[in-house]
Amino acid sequence: MNAACKRATFRETSCAGRKVQLFRWGMASSTVERLYLTLSYPNVSRSFHWKGNTTGETYWYKIRFHPETRMVHTGDYTFAKLSPQNTPRQRGRNVHTGGFNAHVPDLGDLAPPQMVHVGEHTPYATCLDGSGTGRRDLSQQQQPSQQPSEQQAVSIVDLRGTPFAVQSEFKHEGYQSTGSWTYSHDDQRVVLVGGGFFGWTVSRDYPGNADDRPGAWALKLKFAVKGPTAQI
Repeated sequence: MNAACKRATFRETSCAGRKVQLFRWGMASSTVERLYLTLSYPNVSRSFHWKGNTTGETYWYKIRFHPETRMVHTGDYTFAKLSPQNTPRQRGRNVHTGGFNAHVPDLGDLAPPQMVHVGEHTPYATCLDGSGTGRRDLSQQQQPSQQPSEQQAVSIVDLRGTPFAVQSEFKHEGYQSTGSWTYSHDDQRVVLVGGGFFGWTVSRDYPGNADDRPGAWALKLKFAVKGPTAQI
């Protein structure tokens, strides 16, 4: 699409009775718009030996935000960038095809469709780990290559410099999954760790099953105790 056909502006909008500035992105000839929160600090989501044997980092510069619900769409990759060191996802066995060329849901009727390979693209505020870092099943004999190792999928949510903090709580799921989440800076920064024999760490507000999914309206924000009154 020609860049001249798009409109990129900042818009002051009401959010829970407060005025905030959000980045507006949409067609110049349309009233339909998508609003994004600009991030001031590094934000990254990671996968490690995920399905299709992919390892990747996704860096986030703006995140899709709905001011009425204060929800973030964790799979809008419009202003995300992949690390050049990411390993391509292989189609592999049928069990590993769910996130291959996956369609990102609920972006809006007039939003350009986004098709991604999950793992190469890792949703915001999410960890995907298939390296075998989960709990050991002592009832079964495991090969050395299957022994749990150090957790490798570490993701960072950092909302410092914005008027928001993370309200959502987190969970880990998957086969023999493990995970942790550490809040700091009055809940503006959260470090997420995921592990398992295909385990993931994700917001408890994720709608449905997050296994090998490209993202959704899944992360709830709140106003920060400290921070600017608006994001410029």
